[in-house]
Amino acid sequence: MCSSSGGADPPEGQTVSLAACSSGTSFPGASAPAKPVSLAESAKSLPDWMASDTRVTVLGKPKGLPQIGGARAVFDGMGPVSADRFEGGLLACQVESNAAVGPDRFLKVSLQIGGMPEVTHQGKEKESGVLFTVPGVVLAKGEGITVRAALVDNACRVGPFAWWLPIPLPSCGEVTLSRAVATERFAGTFPVALSSKGFRAECRAMPRPAVEAALSKRLDDADAAFPRLCAALRLHSDHRQWGWPQSKAARQGHGEVDDTALLAAAGLVTWADPRITSRLTHYERIRTEWEGALGKWVAAETAKRTRGAEEGVRPKEVAALLPDGIACDAATSSKYRVEPTPQGLVPCFVRLVVKNLGSSPLNIEHAASGESDGVWLGGLAWRQMDIAFSTGHIARAALVAFVEGGKAEPGVKRLSIAGGGTAELVFAAAVREAEARGSAAALVRLFHDDEHGSEPATLFAAR
Repeated sequence: MCSSSGGADPPEGQTVSLAACSSGTSFPGASAPAKPVSLAESAKSLPDWMASDTRVTVLGKPKGLPQIGGARAVFDGMGPVSADRFEGGLLACQVESNAAVGPDRFLKVSLQIGGMPEVTHQGKEKESGVLFTVPGVVLAKGEGITVRAALVDNACRVGPFAWWLPIPLPSCGEVTLSRAVATERFAGTFPVALSSKGFRAECRAMPRPAVEAALSKRLDDADAAFPRLCAALRLHSDHRQWGWPQSKAARQGHGEVDDTALLAAAGLVTWADPRITSRLTHYERIRTEWEGALGKWVAAETAKRTRGAEEGVRPKEVAALLPDGIACDAATSSKYRVEPTPQGLVPCFVRLVVKNLGSSPLNIEHAASGESDGVWLGGLAWRQMDIAFSTGHIARAALVAFVEGGKAEPGVKRLSIAGGGTAELVFAAAVREAEARGSAAALVRLFHDDEHGSEPATLFAAR
């Protein structure tokens, strides 16, 4: 019979022992490169699973340019620097708008340093200034620093839910209210001040010796984080990432893995510095082995549940939830009119029959706003839906349709089920080809996303 996870897992979860966690954190072969690493190399070296600042873009790749932690303190502590050729250091640039930045408005800034690739930064709504950093800077006396700034009215509204994303897809009509540009030739000294009719900017510098000194401390912090990560690993259905620890910096990353200390170190020297890539490789080993352990655990948990059992999952005896497998075919995708998935991913659908166990109407509501997508059923609230496969892959899911009387209702936000009646919920997830076309066991989770753990997740086998 199907069963919910309430009480099935021990409170602390199942511990995990990984070979990568026993190999130590010594990286003797990772030394400083003879020449500064290019921003192009940095953009190519970032693993897709690593969380970073998506507002800073280089060569069209979001997250391609790591940002240092504590940028404000670093900027304020930067003093005058003189050099005919500035090589391998860090620049921190602050751009302030001369106009007020109100609701739905933000600054969009681009920075060109000598012959380096252009870096762009999208500021936050209502903030009149942006501060960002650029590592591995090479700038000779006489070369230019150019800042372009635009004040943009977002004019966005929350549009149709992009089900393969954990946030609603905004429908935007960006309107540029003003543009300005300023260029200064590097005279051999920092800071460099720039100004235009619409903004003022200042770029300060940290020379390479100071960068190396700061990097040594940050690498020590990153290495100290590995044992803490390993000690915290658990397999648990009531953890937001199924037991993979998540730092505060990653809570906006929607399931991406993040190590704040390593990110802070990369911000000084780019992602492609050998001292960073060696640690990224070690981090990836831990992550890969953990996925293997998660996959075995998912297979065991799925085996405990029989798909389609008559009793169904009965959270709080409010309703019976009866799963009806996974469908990843084109016909099903067409039926629910979902948006195209990103390249390499396949849309898969899980149907969940909901039977009202009471005599009074049972209301189901779907709400998607900001960064949350939730389903409310009676007194239950599930704020995160995902599918864990026996391959170790996890796919976030979203509710895409209610089905009542055999008729699909995409986009409907509320449904009332009469006493003793039934309806269907249809969830969609963007899944890799291997899981969509294969036979990997699949465990669907409706998760409260409650840090206090007051409500257990609801689990059922879908394959």
